[in-house]
Amino acid sequence: MSRLSLARIGAIVRREYTFRVKNKWFLITTFGLPLLMVGLSIAPAWLASRNPGGGGKLSVGVVAAATLRDVDVQGLIGGESQGISARMTGEDPSAGTDRLAADLEASDFDAYLVLGDTVARGGQAMLLSRTAVPDARRRELQRAVRSAVMASRLQEAGLPADEVSRALRTPTTGLSVERLGQGGVAHQDVLAGIAIALCFVLYMMFIIYGQVIVRGVLEEKNSDIVEVLVSSVRPSELMLGKVVGIEAVSLTQIGIWAVTIGLLSLYGLSGAAVAFSEAGIDIGGFSVPILKIGAAFLVFFVLGFTLYASCFAAVGALVGDDQQAQQMNFPVMLLIIVPFVLAFSGVNTPDAGWLAAASLFPFFSPILMVVRITTGVAAAWEVVTSLVLVVLTTLGVVWIAGRIYRVGILMKGKRPTLPEMIRWVRYG
Repeated sequence: MSRLSLARIGAIVRREYTFRVKNKWFLITTFGLPLLMVGLSIAPAWLASRNPGGGGKLSVGVVAAATLRDVDVQGLIGGESQGISARMTGEDPSAGTDRLAADLEASDFDAYLVLGDTVARGGQAMLLSRTAVPDARRRELQRAVRSAVMASRLQEAGLPADEVSRALRTPTTGLSVERLGQGGVAHQDVLAGIAIALCFVLYMMFIIYGQVIVRGVLEEKNSDIVEVLVSSVRPSELMLGKVVGIEAVSLTQIGIWAVTIGLLSLYGLSGAAVAFSEAGIDIGGFSVPILKIGAAFLVFFVLGFTLYASCFAAVGALVGDDQQAQQMNFPVMLLIIVPFVLAFSGVNTPDAGWLAAASLFPFFSPILMVVRITTGVAAAWEVVTSLVLVVLTTLGVVWIAGRIYRVGILMKGKRPTLPEMIRWVRYG
């Protein structure tokens, strides 16, 4: 490494960086993706505000058996939502579905809520509807039916009807989980959401730019331009320049995304506070260690990108066409896909032993350790150990990939075998 020329590597970095940041697709994805994400985030909330619960007002006729007629089912449904109006009908639930369907067609109701004799004993209620019923409305009706069954049982036990009504109209309470940390109190769901978002960004950038490196190396190799390049720079310098240049492009893209999201957050903070408040989360009551999370993301992104990109560069030097590249890419991509899947499985239990062990594996650390740091469960010794292992592994992979790249970039024809690649590493 000491014989490498930093000036020549710097020239390759500048070439890769300027060529790619001026590409129109880089500009479209860099500035278009945040706007698309904002649009996708705002549109559902805007539609929901215009149609609370996911649809217009639903008119429900309650068809109740004798065991539930003394229960104020109509009041329970009305108390659940402003989007449902309900009133009792004189229909008999034992009349059969065909008869009830005919009566529903002749009525002014949108749906019949049929509560048969078995409902009070734990049986299933039926919603007979003319139109599709949104999930939000369905859940409200399910809660009302459970409350009606409970009211019926309480009345059978001798509790006065007014006491039953008052007890069942108690507001529904939620449960928020707050984690204690050095920076204060943080909401567990918020930390999990941030961890998943960062995990997705890491996965996306590693995969997308890994393919960019493979394709770039393959194009240079097949167009014979690489022979001109290696006449001026060493192959290992060319590889490092390409990896660092494309890594700088990805960091630029992430930086622009971060600034854009930060600016949008300043203007949308009040709206976010209202949305979180409706979900039972007070964002003023806890803190998120932004600096610690940001530093961890940046460090592990740089190390992980260098680690995976070196592998992808070696793959590009080994293959001769796209079909071979797809076959050789798969083992490297598995090293990114597996921790991504594990992160989704373990984000709700980030202190699990299996996740802690997996996060120390150097090829999994760039994704899993960021998840554990973000959720606040990674011990200092785990972070230091992970960093040391990733740095050592990255240096080793860069050295091996450089030797493979040195020989493979100038070879054409048959793909080399594993013994041949081992010889390249030993004697390269």
